[in-house]
Amino acid sequence: MLLLTNDGSFYNQLAHSDQHVEKEYEVTVDKPLTERALEQLRNGIEILGQTTRKCVVEQFNETSFKIILTQGLNRQIRRMCYKIGYEVLKLKRIRIAIFHLEDLKEGEWREISI
Repeated sequence: MLLLTNDGSFYNQLAHSDQHVEKEYEVTVDKPLTERALEQLRNGIEILGQTTRKCVVEQFNETSFKIILTQGLNRQIRRMCYKIGYEVLKLKRIRIAIFHLEDLKEGEWREISI
């Protein structure tokens, strides 16, 4: 999911980590998740010299979960998973704030108004 805009103020409200804007992802990893791994993701993991903010993590099946971040560190989910021994096989952003991917297929787009 990408949001394209020429409105710098709007972009800063969505992108800057100080704004605590929710970004939701679906994640698939290379091996079964443990409850310990899920708790570590929820409570924050040290990456890039800082501990990530607490986040919401909901498991779908043994290797997939949903994560809602309010931070946007570079490659944050991949780095968090790597730190606890997992490799991310699939990562899909499905929501930024109130904007949902919904049923758009790859390459499709729609205009939004704010």
